Amino acid sequence: MAEKSETERKKLIEEIMDSIKEYTKEDINDPEEAKSTFDKLLKTHRPIKLSNYEYGLSFSLKKDYRLIIKEENDETNVREYFNNQKYWCCTNSRRKAPKCLEKLIFQYGIIFAPIKHIRKCETNEFAFVMEIQNALKEGNITEARRIAQLKNKSWNDTSDQSLSTSMLDESSLSTMENDMTSGDTSIHSNNSLPQMSTPALIENIPTSSRTIVKRETVSNNNTNDENSVESSVNATTANPDLSFTPLNVSTPALTENIPAWARSRVKREAADDDSDDCMIILEPPSKRHKIVYIERFSFYHPSTDVLEAMCEKVDVRYSHDAFRFWVEVLIDEIPAISSNIQTHSFKSSNIFACLTQFFTGKVDRCFKVQDSLSTAFRNELKASGELSNADIDQICSNNTVTEKYLEFITKFLSCRIGIYENETLKKFGKWETEENALALILSFENGLYSVVLDV
Repeated sequence: MAEKSETERKKLIEEIMDSIKEYTKEDINDPEEAKSTFDKLLKTHRPIKLSNYEYGLSFSLKKDYRLIIKEENDETNVREYFNNQKYWCCTNSRRKAPKCLEKLIFQYGIIFAPIKHIRKCETNEFAFVMEIQNALKEGNITEARRIAQLKNKSWNDTSDQSLSTSMLDESSLSTMENDMTSGDTSIHSNNSLPQMSTPALIENIPTSSRTIVKRETVSNNNTNDENSVESSVNATTANPDLSFTPLNVSTPALTENIPAWARSRVKREAADDDSDDCMIILEPPSKRHKIVYIERFSFYHPSTDVLEAMCEKVDVRYSHDAFRFWVEVLIDEIPAISSNIQTHSFKSSNIFACLTQFFTGKVDRCFKVQDSLSTAFRNELKASGELSNADIDQICSNNTVTEKYLEFITKFLSCRIGIYENETLKKFGKWETEENALALILSFENGLYSVVLDV
């Protein structure tokens, strides 16, 4: 979408001012100042009417965490933005490179959406997004993820798919299995049926019930020539009078021992070049694609009040550098397993140095933070009476922290700590009952800790 000219901007500004209630619920006390602001914004952003966007849930059921905005001149497609506590960012900013770093701007209660996104930042169908949101509104996170993953899988299959390897869709497969196991005679093995060529079959089959299948033609010299043809395993469902032409060989001997569970792929084999006879070549369930669901946990960016409270507990002064540091953290949700862990450039064998980054945005106060936490942990251990003073001193003076120490830190700071090691998340604190607590996410690889910026 091209940038609007000065004339177009002026025309749009007048339209906004004339129908301001369609864009915002706020009152504009200084129209001239507002017009000046709008003129600057409209060079890179477009105003969104109240009727063209809605708030949505995250996959962890956080309310008003997403903004779903309809595309200009195409309300069947939308873009989604998520709230990272400071900005509303394009959801494609969390994917692998290339990332789309476009953000929304709010002025006078009006949402201004970016005119341009990177080339590979694609829109989603409004119906698909709302299907996910409806599942989330019902509290059905598993179903919402299933819908999203099926959509992704469908897109991947479509974008890199050859005719010879096309698979039956789920509904076609289900229908075929029901027909074959219930004794239906859609696929016959006798020779008394009327002969019908493949083109004749396809001509009478609705497009929606056709499936691409693989045809192998065997010539007299036993060389294979593969050609892709269209056929349908659901033809008899759409029209009971249609059926496949039987093989001119002993079809029962070929099909009677095929187990029902193995019916997932259709393949056409011909006895000679002119034959349209077919049989079912089937594939066991072990070869079918499986969808693996990965457990995910909520993630929130901290407010200034939360950071100030943590700094007070570890006896360091709050700095705005901490807030700037958290802006670099692009995590939306925390997966239990991730192979796309992106970390801060600073790495240290001392975990307290990395924890200090969360509180101050720097590492120069790490020894002060370590001393404060160690003193508090030492007092806790002494009060329990479980260890001698010598053992306590040894534990608290070591840079290597134990799981018990980490659990204490989460309780003392009222937070959760997650550490990715070998792509798997180790959790400390009450992740199940206190999912709203601030999560401090680290990585531990090759003996070094680092802050996780994205997963």
